[in-house]
Amino acid sequence: CCLPYIPEKGTVGASGDLAPLSHLALGLIGEGKMWSPKSGWADAKYVLEAHGLRPVSLKPKEGLALINGTQMITSLGCEAVERASAIAKQADIVAALTLEVLKGTTKAFDTDIHALRPHPGQVEVAFRFRSLLDSDHHPSEIAEKKETLQSL
Repeated sequence: CCLPYIPEKGTVGASGDLAPLSHLALGLIGEGKMWSPKSGWADAKYVLEAHGLRPVSLKPKEGLALINGTQMITSLGCEAVERASAIAKQADIVAALTLEVLKGTTKAFDTDIHALRPHPGQVEVAFRFRSLLDSDHHPSEIAEKKETLQSL
């Protein structure tokens, strides 16, 4: 595993992330800095040698092909989606715990209700709530609670 050093700032996500992709390409040609578990941060040429690799010799137009694209902003967008997904799952856990503490009802998360309009995200969240609030390992007193006029 060899990773090139790419500065945190320097892209606007326009038609070609020139600065970050240039840093990415530097490692391929044995220039700039790279990181690997064997060497830590070091000159790219040394890191490549430590892994038995040689710098790539670019042919005409290959340099342009490496730096003229939107791969960098796309990868940052993918990372943002992954982080947002993790935060949403954490929010579901907090909401389920809040419902538990307030002794609310889980009827709103019943599978029959969500089968009527099966939006994938809605079904997933309802399943997650049911899983969190009705477990053999950690039984919840609200999982079987009967609805009353004053229930949550």
